[in-house]
Amino acid sequence: LLGLARNRCEERGGTMLAEALRINQTVKTFDFSWNDAGDEVMASLAEALIMNHSLQRVILDRNRASCDGVGALATAIGANRKVKLLSVANNRVGAAGCSFLGTMAAVTPVLTTLDVAQNGIPKVGVFSLVHALQHSNVSVLQTLNIGYNVVEDGIALVGQFLKGNHCLRELNLDGCRLAPGAAWDAFARLYAGNDTLANLSLAENDLGDAGVAALA
Repeated sequence: LLGLARNRCEERGGTMLAEALRINQTVKTFDFSWNDAGDEVMASLAEALIMNHSLQRVILDRNRASCDGVGALATAIGANRKVKLLSVANNRVGAAGCSFLGTMAAVTPVLTTLDVAQNGIPKVGVFSLVHALQHSNVSVLQTLNIGYNVVEDGIALVGQFLKGNHCLRELNLDGCRLAPGAAWDAFARLYAGNDTLANLSLAENDLGDAGVAALA
């Protein structure tokens, strides 16, 4: 473990660390969350992952990373295919970055955990992520956190994903602007038919009595 969360480390320090990780083959977990490092550091880490084959867990929450930095990182992880956990919560991934993450998750056969919570991802971005996972032949994703992004009536597609998925164990949909309606009812029916999802979190939505009843 190399844990450097909340160290006020920005571009210069982050880039130096990335250079060190290019040749390091022992560190398995890298936690650089809450350091405001930005896209340059994400790009440097992406280059490091081309050479590094030991990292399995990469935690980069709240680092001011946009779709450019996260896109470079996702492309590198998709090529590396060794990373089991990626957390980029509380950045600025957006729809384009989420598309890169979906492609990465769909081709990475060991990735079990993906956290993209609080990233300003609109419905179209969530759609691209779930669509990529739905059509993957190698994904073994077990934990997916898309909380506090915009899902709304896109929840029906999430239900379609669950219908044919036999790997996912945990799904976080907190604060995703979910409300009763046809899309929610479709999700509830498909969720009821899934026999592998053990934990579903739906806090801070607007489901009301009708939405909860649909799940019962």
